[in-house]
Amino acid sequence: MCIGKRINKIRLENNLNQVDFSQALGYTQAAISRYINDKTTPESDFLKSLSKVYNVNINWLLTGEGSMFLSDPQDIQSSILNLPSPRARTISIPVVGEIAAGPPIEIYNNQEPLMHITLEKSLIPHPDKIICFRVHGSSMEPEIMHRDIILINSDFDRLALDHKICAFRVDGGITLKRLIYNHKCETTLLIPINQCYDPIVFHWEETRDIEIIGVLMFCFRRY
Repeated sequence: MCIGKRINKIRLENNLNQVDFSQALGYTQAAISRYINDKTTPESDFLKSLSKVYNVNINWLLTGEGSMFLSDPQDIQSSILNLPSPRARTISIPVVGEIAAGPPIEIYNNQEPLMHITLEKSLIPHPDKIICFRVHGSSMEPEIMHRDIILINSDFDRLALDHKICAFRVDGGITLKRLIYNHKCETTLLIPINQCYDPIVFHWEETRDIEIIGVLMFCFRRY
C-alpha cells in the first residue's frame, strides 16, 4: 500500500468525507486529493498536521509498519521529531548539457553542469541511471518546449522503445525524438512532434551510427 492509500485509510477510519478531512488539516480538498492519488508527495508540514490532528503514527504512514494510530502524546511528539529532514528526502541532479529538439547538437564530455535541479528521492529510484538535459529547440513542441528540463533513463528495455520519446546520439550530436520502427520498410524513424520539422530516417542496412542514450522519464517546465 502506498502513502496515498494510507492517507485515505485514515480518512475512512475517522468516517469523514474528503471535505471535512481536509478542513480539519487546514488544507484544500484539491491538495488532499493529490496526496491520496499519489500525484504529489506529502510535505513534512502536512505529515506533522496529520499526526497532531488524527494521532497518526508517521512511521506507519511512510512505511506501512507498526500501528496506524498512537494514543500516547509522547509517542506522537516522537513520531513528528523523527520525520526525515527535507534535505534527506531530496536529491540534486546535474543538468549535464543541452539536447537538441531539432538538428543534433554536440555535447562535450567533462563540461561543467549547466545547473542543478532538486527532486524528491521517491521520483528517482536509481539516480545513477538518470541523465538530465535542458532542451534546445522546438521540434518536440507542444509536448516538450524550448528550455524544458528532461530526465532520461539510461536503463531501458530496447524491445519496449517503439513509439517512445528517446535521446539519441546521431552524427556526433545528440537529439530528442520519438522512436518508431517500420518493420515493413525496414527503417528506423526519429520523429519530431512539431510537423514543421522533418523526421530522421535510417535504413536498417545503413552503417550510419545511431546510439540510444535513454528513454524520456520526466519533463519539467520552468516558469
